[in-house]
Amino acid sequence: MSKLYDALRKLEAERGAAGIATPSRLDAVRLAQFLDLHDGLFRTPAGAEAVAGRFAHGIGRVLGLAGVGIGLVRGGRYRLLAVHGVARDLLAADDGLPPEDTSVAPALASGRPLVLGPSAVGLFAHRVVLPFHAEAPGVLQLLVSADAALSPDDVALARVLAAVAGMAVGRAAASDSVSARAPRPAPAIAW
Repeated sequence: MSKLYDALRKLEAERGAAGIATPSRLDAVRLAQFLDLHDGLFRTPAGAEAVAGRFAHGIGRVLGLAGVGIGLVRGGRYRLLAVHGVARDLLAADDGLPPEDTSVAPALASGRPLVLGPSAVGLFAHRVVLPFHAEAPGVLQLLVSADAALSPDDVALARVLAAVAGMAVGRAAASDSVSARAPRPAPAIAW
Protein backbone atom coordinates (compact mmCIF):
# COMPACT_ATOMS: atom_id res chain seq x y z
CA MET A 1 0.00 0.00 0.00
CA SER A 2 2.90 2.39 0.65
CA LYS A 3 3.98 2.15 -3.03
CA LEU A 4 0.51 3.26 -4.06
CA TYR A 5 0.63 6.07 -1.52
CA ASP A 6 4.06 7.21 -2.79
CA ALA A 7 2.94 7.10 -6.43
CA LEU A 8 -0.22 9.07 -5.69
CA ARG A 9 1.75 11.63 -3.66
CA LYS A 10 4.21 12.07 -6.57
CA LEU A 11 1.35 12.50 -9.06
CA GLU A 12 -0.25 15.08 -6.80
CA ALA A 13 3.03 17.03 -6.57
CA GLU A 14 3.46 16.95 -10.36
CA ARG A 15 -0.08 18.16 -10.92
CA GLY A 16 0.43 20.99 -8.44
CA ALA A 17 3.72 22.03 -10.09
CA ALA A 18 2.05 22.01 -13.53
CA GLY A 19 -0.75 24.25 -12.28
CA ILE A 20 -3.43 21.63 -12.81
CA ALA A 21 -6.27 22.35 -10.42
CA THR A 22 -7.53 19.56 -8.22
CA PRO A 23 -11.33 19.41 -8.52
CA SER A 24 -11.99 18.48 -4.91
CA ARG A 25 -10.33 17.80 -1.57
CA LEU A 26 -10.44 14.05 -2.13
CA ASP A 27 -6.75 14.19 -2.95
CA ALA A 28 -4.22 11.44 -3.39
CA VAL A 29 -3.40 11.24 0.29
CA ARG A 30 -7.04 10.81 1.27
CA LEU A 31 -7.60 8.26 -1.46
CA ALA A 32 -4.63 6.23 -0.25
CA GLN A 33 -5.87 6.43 3.35
CA PHE A 34 -9.37 5.39 2.24
CA LEU A 35 -7.99 2.39 0.32
CA ASP A 36 -5.75 1.47 3.23
CA LEU A 37 -8.78 1.53 5.54
CA HIS A 38 -10.70 -0.81 3.25
CA ASP A 39 -7.73 -3.11 2.77
CA GLY A 40 -7.44 -3.62 6.54
CA LEU A 41 -11.14 -4.29 6.92
CA PHE A 42 -11.41 -6.97 4.30
CA ARG A 43 -8.38 -9.00 5.34
CA THR A 44 -9.78 -10.65 8.43
CA PRO A 45 -13.30 -11.36 9.61
CA ALA A 46 -14.17 -9.55 12.82
CA GLY A 47 -17.09 -8.76 15.08
CA ALA A 48 -19.07 -5.53 14.99
CA GLU A 49 -17.04 -3.86 17.74
CA ALA A 50 -13.74 -4.62 16.01
CA VAL A 51 -15.01 -3.41 12.62
CA ALA A 52 -16.44 -0.25 14.21
CA GLY A 53 -13.14 0.35 16.00
CA ARG A 54 -11.19 0.08 12.76
CA PHE A 55 -13.57 2.44 11.00
CA ALA A 56 -13.51 4.98 13.84
CA HIS A 57 -9.72 5.00 13.80
CA GLY A 58 -9.53 5.21 9.99
CA ILE A 59 -12.16 7.92 9.68
CA GLY A 60 -10.47 9.99 12.37
CA ARG A 61 -7.21 9.67 10.45
CA VAL A 62 -8.69 10.45 7.02
CA LEU A 63 -10.63 13.50 8.23
CA GLY A 64 -8.09 14.64 10.83
CA LEU A 65 -10.67 14.83 13.60
CA ALA A 66 -10.20 14.98 17.36
CA GLY A 67 -12.75 12.22 17.99
CA VAL A 68 -14.98 9.74 16.20
CA GLY A 69 -17.69 7.43 17.50
CA ILE A 70 -19.81 4.74 15.86
CA GLY A 71 -23.05 3.47 17.32
CA LEU A 72 -25.68 1.00 16.18
CA VAL A 73 -29.21 0.09 17.21
CA ARG A 74 -29.17 -3.53 18.39
CA GLY A 75 -31.92 -5.34 20.25
CA GLY A 76 -34.01 -2.17 20.56
CA ARG A 77 -31.17 -0.23 22.23
CA TYR A 78 -28.59 2.21 20.97
CA ARG A 79 -25.10 0.73 21.46
CA LEU A 80 -21.92 2.76 21.23
CA LEU A 81 -19.60 0.27 19.56
CA ALA A 82 -16.39 2.26 19.17
CA VAL A 83 -14.78 5.57 20.04
CA HIS A 84 -11.48 6.86 18.72
CA GLY A 85 -9.41 9.84 19.82
CA VAL A 86 -11.39 10.79 22.92
CA ALA A 87 -12.52 9.21 26.16
CA ARG A 88 -15.47 6.86 25.69
CA ASP A 89 -17.53 8.66 28.34
CA LEU A 90 -17.80 11.75 26.07
CA LEU A 91 -20.19 9.80 23.84
CA ALA A 92 -21.42 7.09 26.22
CA ALA A 93 -24.44 8.95 27.67
CA ASP A 94 -26.72 7.40 25.02
CA ASP A 95 -25.30 3.87 25.28
CA GLY A 96 -27.97 1.35 26.24
CA LEU A 97 -30.93 3.71 25.83
CA PRO A 98 -33.89 3.14 23.51
CA PRO A 99 -33.05 4.95 20.25
CA GLU A 100 -35.87 7.48 20.66
CA ASP A 101 -34.43 8.62 24.03
CA THR A 102 -30.92 9.40 22.73
CA SER A 103 -29.36 12.70 21.68
CA VAL A 104 -28.93 11.19 18.20
CA ALA A 105 -32.65 10.30 17.90
CA PRO A 106 -33.47 13.06 15.36
CA ALA A 107 -30.75 11.77 13.01
CA LEU A 108 -31.82 8.14 13.46
CA ALA A 109 -35.49 8.97 12.86
CA SER A 110 -35.05 11.32 9.88
CA GLY A 111 -31.98 9.83 8.22
CA ARG A 112 -30.55 13.36 8.00
CA PRO A 113 -27.33 14.71 9.50
CA LEU A 114 -27.54 16.48 12.84
CA VAL A 115 -25.19 19.05 14.36
CA LEU A 116 -25.11 19.33 18.13
CA GLY A 117 -23.58 22.39 19.78
CA PRO A 118 -20.94 22.75 22.50
CA SER A 119 -23.26 21.91 25.38
CA ALA A 120 -23.67 18.40 23.96
CA VAL A 121 -19.97 17.69 23.51
CA GLY A 122 -18.04 19.37 26.31
CA LEU A 123 -14.67 20.62 25.06
CA PHE A 124 -15.55 20.41 21.39
CA ALA A 125 -17.12 23.07 19.22
CA HIS A 126 -19.73 20.66 17.88
CA ARG A 127 -20.65 17.08 17.18
CA VAL A 128 -21.75 16.11 13.68
CA VAL A 129 -24.03 13.06 13.66
CA LEU A 130 -24.29 11.25 10.33
CA PRO A 131 -26.91 8.49 10.23
CA PHE A 132 -26.61 5.28 8.24
CA HIS A 133 -28.93 2.38 7.65
CA ALA A 134 -27.81 -0.90 6.15
CA GLU A 135 -28.38 -4.07 8.15
CA ALA A 136 -29.31 -1.92 11.16
CA PRO A 137 -29.64 1.83 11.81
CA GLY A 138 -26.76 3.66 13.40
CA VAL A 139 -24.69 6.83 13.40
CA LEU A 140 -21.19 8.05 12.79
CA GLN A 141 -20.35 10.85 15.26
CA LEU A 142 -17.62 13.36 14.46
CA LEU A 143 -16.23 15.52 17.24
CA VAL A 144 -14.87 18.76 15.83
CA SER A 145 -12.55 20.86 17.99
CA ALA A 146 -12.98 24.61 18.33
CA ASP A 147 -9.88 25.32 16.24
CA ALA A 148 -10.95 23.09 13.33
CA ALA A 149 -13.76 23.11 10.81
CA LEU A 150 -15.29 20.65 8.39
CA SER A 151 -15.38 21.93 4.81
CA PRO A 152 -18.24 20.92 2.51
CA ASP A 153 -15.85 18.40 0.91
CA ASP A 154 -15.06 16.97 4.37
CA VAL A 155 -18.76 16.58 5.11
CA ALA A 156 -19.39 14.91 1.74
CA LEU A 157 -16.53 12.49 2.34
CA ALA A 158 -17.75 11.84 5.89
CA ARG A 159 -21.22 10.98 4.57
CA VAL A 160 -19.70 8.44 2.18
CA LEU A 161 -17.59 7.00 5.00
CA ALA A 162 -20.69 6.80 7.22
CA ALA A 163 -22.52 4.79 4.55
CA VAL A 164 -19.58 2.41 4.09
CA ALA A 165 -19.12 2.07 7.85
CA GLY A 166 -22.84 1.37 8.21
CA MET A 167 -22.68 -1.46 5.69
CA ALA A 168 -19.60 -3.05 7.23
CA VAL A 169 -20.62 -2.66 10.88
CA GLY A 170 -24.21 -3.70 10.17
CA ARG A 171 -23.08 -6.86 8.39
CA ALA A 172 -20.63 -7.69 11.16
CA ALA A 173 -23.38 -7.17 13.76
CA ALA A 174 -25.74 -9.42 11.79
CA SER A 175 -23.01 -12.04 11.59
CA ASP A 176 -22.40 -11.70 15.35
CA SER A 177 -26.06 -12.37 16.11
CA VAL A 178 -26.23 -15.34 13.74
CA SER A 179 -23.15 -16.93 15.28
CA ALA A 180 -24.49 -16.24 18.78
CA ARG A 181 -27.67 -18.20 17.93
CA ALA A 182 -25.85 -21.07 16.20
CA PRO A 183 -25.81 -24.31 18.13
CA ARG A 184 -22.49 -25.02 19.77
CA PRO A 185 -20.94 -28.47 19.47
CA ALA A 186 -20.87 -30.50 22.64
CA PRO A 187 -17.52 -30.41 24.39
CA ALA A 188 -15.36 -33.41 23.82
CA ILE A 189 -15.10 -35.77 26.74
CA ALA A 190 -11.56 -36.55 27.74
CA TRP A 191 -11.09 -40.11 29.02
